[in-house]
Amino acid sequence: MTCRLGSRRLGGSRGSLQPGTACSAASELDLSSRSRRSHKARLKLLGASGEAPLLSGWRSTPHTPATPAPHQSHNHLATPHCNGTDSSSRGGLRRRSTYTSGRLRSGPHWSFVFDPAGRLCYYWSMVVSLAFLYNLWVIVYRFAFQEINGETLIVWFCLDYFSDFLYLADILFHFRTGYLEDGVLQTDAAKLRAHYMNSTTFYIDCLCLLPLDFLYLSIGFNSILRSFRLVKIYRFWAFMDRTERHTNYPNLFRSTSLIHYLLVIFHWNGCLYHIIYKNNGFGSKNWVYHDTETADVVKQYLQSYYWCTLALTTIGDLPRPRSKGEYVFVIAQLLFGLLLFATVLGHVANIVTSVSTARKEFQAKLDGVKTYMRMRRVPTHLQVKVIKWFDYLWLTQKCSDEEKAVSCLPDKLKAEIAINVHLDTLKRVEIFQNTEAGFLCELVLRLRPVLFSPGDYICRKGEVGKEMYIVNRGKLQVVGDNGKTVLATLKAGSYFGEISILNMGTAGKQLASVRSVGYSDLFVLSKKDMWDVLKEYPAARVRLESIAVKRLEKYKKAPLEKVAMGRCQSTPGLVETSGRVPIEDMQLPPAPILPPIQSTHPPSYRDQLYSSSVSPLRVASPVASCASSARSSAAGGGSVAASIVAPRVLLDSHEVLECEIKRLRERLYTVETENAAMSAKLSQQQWEVDQRLQEIEMQICGGSSLSSQEDNERNRESII
Repeated sequence: MTCRLGSRRLGGSRGSLQPGTACSAASELDLSSRSRRSHKARLKLLGASGEAPLLSGWRSTPHTPATPAPHQSHNHLATPHCNGTDSSSRGGLRRRSTYTSGRLRSGPHWSFVFDPAGRLCYYWSMVVSLAFLYNLWVIVYRFAFQEINGETLIVWFCLDYFSDFLYLADILFHFRTGYLEDGVLQTDAAKLRAHYMNSTTFYIDCLCLLPLDFLYLSIGFNSILRSFRLVKIYRFWAFMDRTERHTNYPNLFRSTSLIHYLLVIFHWNGCLYHIIYKNNGFGSKNWVYHDTETADVVKQYLQSYYWCTLALTTIGDLPRPRSKGEYVFVIAQLLFGLLLFATVLGHVANIVTSVSTARKEFQAKLDGVKTYMRMRRVPTHLQVKVIKWFDYLWLTQKCSDEEKAVSCLPDKLKAEIAINVHLDTLKRVEIFQNTEAGFLCELVLRLRPVLFSPGDYICRKGEVGKEMYIVNRGKLQVVGDNGKTVLATLKAGSYFGEISILNMGTAGKQLASVRSVGYSDLFVLSKKDMWDVLKEYPAARVRLESIAVKRLEKYKKAPLEKVAMGRCQSTPGLVETSGRVPIEDMQLPPAPILPPIQSTHPPSYRDQLYSSSVSPLRVASPVASCASSARSSAAGGGSVAASIVAPRVLLDSHEVLECEIKRLRERLYTVETENAAMSAKLSQQQWEVDQRLQEIEMQICGGSSLSSQEDNERNRESII
């Protein structure tokens, strides 16, 4: 019976003993509710028959009886011993997995593992440092002035043992504090315990808690027995170092720390001075002050503190010693004061130097620029502009060389800083939206901050654009060719120059002039940097090149559509220009209408003469025929009315039409000249667009032959 139950306990089947069959064993145990009930009953029998100790090696939940997992199918990845880096949170909780009823289950057992670089460890070290400072100030004071122990003995006992409790809790804290091994934070409990107990810190912590307080029973209450509590100073130093590294005001912290150290040194020397003259100097008026014996404790402490301050600051005016011990003590104090004075002076000099380092570097740059401008005889107004730019940099505490400021950091940290600072700005650019995150991160590393002064032109129309600009702070104006007409205003979040870095437009030239209104902070992305990144991200390159092709096609069609919209409806082939009267708007003064019976012209001529759609090129021939008909009718001797009226009317009409013909010919010559120039310009633009399309196709497909380039050059020369 026992053997059968034991085999059931180990898996319920022979196959469950093989590796990787834990799931099948669990499924067999869950076939029916009857099998589960029988399984629980057999476990109870096993516990009663003496096999319960076998269960002690396995953790289980308090509600369900536990059975060990199969021996060969133990999941090491689910145990808390997987290289010490199991599912533990940073500075916090580590969850343990348990086997229950032959199945892997997550138990409610949680254990604390503290990250030594976490905030919780920092705050705990601050608490332990406060306990150390209490012992540092109070132990020697209570030993020198034992009069204060009688009245407040219970208070001192409570404070002493509360600090001892914090020291003891610190030992327990160390047992659960992780450590780095090969750069990996270790969180395994056994490793943490072994690492701490084999370190020097463990023995120092044990030394701090030596139970010398039991000697109070023999020698009485004496705080000097608690001197070993001061060995905890290593905790205080670690806390101070970390605070100095993390604070935003390191110079202020260093100054405060230096003052505290001086006060502690004066405090200890004053207490030692009081101990010496209390034991050896009472009655000698040259060594102690006159009313020392009758003064209260506070006055005695202040007198001692005053004496050590005079001695350690090398001011002098000290009471004259008489005995050998007094001389030795005074000499030691003077020598120590000399060393202390030199040390303090060096620390103060370092603090002052670190405070003024930034100012000195800034002033050195400004002086160098001033010297250069004076030697090169730069105009005064430009010198004033440069100095104002430096003033703005200093007042706003801006770094003129951000790359130098973070040059000591590794590339990954610099990348994280740049991403957190500039990534949101880059996401605002329309052409970079919906692109790969890695592509944006690479571009972020190549963004360069620049600062422009009031009135500076960021770019001018017609210049070859090699950079793209993103406005971070300030206000910019897009101005016309005259520099006065404001076409648009750009604020924070706006961008321009993206057409240039994608090689769009007319040979990558700027399409407008942009001027800074005040001091403007911009981010600059160069064309070279962007194309270097595109080589590593083919998908982003294809997407941006498709955008470039679409925009190039748009720019290719735009000039032709503009010309088509500006053509004259009545004169096909002629392009209208601004500042001139369109041909269809010209009104020709009609000639006087002759009486029908007197008219010598055929109806077709009258229709052509008074038709509104007649071409200007066809006006000359009817006029000539009209004149010849008039002459023939006059010479033929027609009727009297025709011979009198017709020559006068025809003469006036002939002069008017002749002037109009002359005017139309001049207009036609001007329009044809402008049309020829426009056609040449359009041909040039079409060639440039075609050339750019071919370059993009070569970049996509992989280069072209030299012959095609020579053909393109010949085509360009022929077009020109």
